[in-house]
Amino acid sequence: MNRLCVALVILAAVASAQNPYRLPEKVIDEGGVRMRSVPAGNLVADGSFHQTTIGLATRPGANYVAWIGYWHPRPNTTRHDVAAVEVLAPVRFADTLNAVTPRAVVRNVGTVNETFRACFRILRGSTTVYFASTLISLPRGGQTEVSFPQFRFQTLGPHVSRCSVYAALDQDRSNDVKDAGVKVYNRPDWPENWVEVRSVPQTPTNRGVRAGGWLVYLPNRELCYVAKGNKTPDFYSFNPVTGTWQERKELPYMPEAKHPGKGGAATSDGYDYIYATKGNNTFGFWRYSVTGDTWEKMTDVPAGSTGKKVKGGTGLAYVEKGGEEFVYLLKGDGNEFLRYRVVANDWQQMPPAPVGRRLKWDKGSWLVADGGQSLYAFKAKVHELWRYDLAADTWFVNPQTPMPRYSELTNRSKKAKNGSCATWMAGAIYALKGGNTSEFWSYHPAGDSWHELDTMPSFGSTGRKRRVNDGAGIAAYGEGVIFALKGNKTLEFWRYVAGSQVGSPAPGPGRESVQADVTGKPAAMTLRTGSSIASRGASVVYSLPGSEAGTLRVFDAAGRVVRRLALVGTGGRTGLARVELPGLSAGVYVLRLESSAGVKSTKLVIE
Repeated sequence: MNRLCVALVILAAVASAQNPYRLPEKVIDEGGVRMRSVPAGNLVADGSFHQTTIGLATRPGANYVAWIGYWHPRPNTTRHDVAAVEVLAPVRFADTLNAVTPRAVVRNVGTVNETFRACFRILRGSTTVYFASTLISLPRGGQTEVSFPQFRFQTLGPHVSRCSVYAALDQDRSNDVKDAGVKVYNRPDWPENWVEVRSVPQTPTNRGVRAGGWLVYLPNRELCYVAKGNKTPDFYSFNPVTGTWQERKELPYMPEAKHPGKGGAATSDGYDYIYATKGNNTFGFWRYSVTGDTWEKMTDVPAGSTGKKVKGGTGLAYVEKGGEEFVYLLKGDGNEFLRYRVVANDWQQMPPAPVGRRLKWDKGSWLVADGGQSLYAFKAKVHELWRYDLAADTWFVNPQTPMPRYSELTNRSKKAKNGSCATWMAGAIYALKGGNTSEFWSYHPAGDSWHELDTMPSFGSTGRKRRVNDGAGIAAYGEGVIFALKGNKTLEFWRYVAGSQVGSPAPGPGRESVQADVTGKPAAMTLRTGSSIASRGASVVYSLPGSEAGTLRVFDAAGRVVRRLALVGTGGRTGLARVELPGLSAGVYVLRLESSAGVKSTKLVIE
């Protein structure tokens, strides 16, 4: 109450027309002496002057106060409040090659229709590298997605995407700004999807890549390193920019008197050293120096309680923790888990890998570090994915969501076996299923969800049908490119370039990757063909939530992309597109629609 002024007036009664408040009043005489309490009267508002009926005194021979008046601002039920709700893009990752469309969700939280300004700013440190604004009109309670002019990043590293709103009468400024982080990487101007690059050299042994083969990438050297395995000492470096191979120092045969075989695996510190197990039923553990092009034998992998040597199913992961360097080892094919201390050149026993449905960590199992506080260990054949807490050095009690066995692209259910391998890139795990399949998947810890990606082509430069099997390897090159060995006794070497959605989480439990309308109801994403049989072309009926665009790809039986079509967002309504199919052979094809909202697939028969 800003001001209270009691007025004493001798009246018989005062009528009231409104009753928004009830107050406890007292009857007082002209001297201000309370006579008695009476029921609260009716509040009557007249501008800023309020009055309430009290009633008449009952004492004989005197007149007393009939009402009390006081000044107080009238309650204002009108509320002006606008808010920035969410930054949609760019978030997480972006590159310098593709233009992005900044997008955000804003809302009118007030009680009246509002016209206000929505702004989008991208900052690198304290420097603004992008700014745009637009006027928005929304009814009370209304929400909308706002798109701003496209922008192409010119600077690398961490940036901040910021959406802000401004209304002159806004009564709550605390919800006016929303931020999201985005990391910008330099993406080469290479075509998206899988492309075979120059094959691994045949010499000196003229053998293909098989069990014990591996692939690592050293960012500091900008080179990939490949061991053939297959009981050979062959070892090479590959320059992704020039596409050239170079023979490197062979991994020594002695003292194990064996070349690398099943159980051969490797990891790197990213700068100069590669750590590798020789496998092939040995305890051999080696370190390669890029600077010196030399191999150095380190302390053998311990025999442990089982006395078993290193076999298929082994995985390695390099970790820096508390200023120390470690190499964590999942020792195939049991569940022994150890770590190698680099500075001390010794081994420590760690909590064994979870038993799960079966003890054995079979061929195709792998271990991946997320660059932060976790390791992820995948158990082949039974498809269990376990998470390890590096801070506490303990395994999580429950497994993560397993890699799906069923593939929408191949319409087959297959287990991960020999050749299954994985790498960490852009906040997600990228994995080849192996087991003589061409399947390629990404796992997103944020949503505990898997997302099927374009299959690696079965037919390579040799013209022979070969799928991923023993000796396959995979390594991230920056934040948007992957290189991979197919293994399976081939020399095939492939490059995968992710699209603009790199690192975007797929739909998963507890996280819906769909846009919602004002009511909060998610819009649907659908895909079907006008007819399941086609010849020269096919009509595609689809829907996409919001204004988000999507990409439609057509895959042949070998998993190759034979047609690609960009589709516009439909706001949840039905859209229609046509895919031209001349020149394609008769057979069964898969149509796959992909956007940030998820993936939908359907079959098409071409006659």
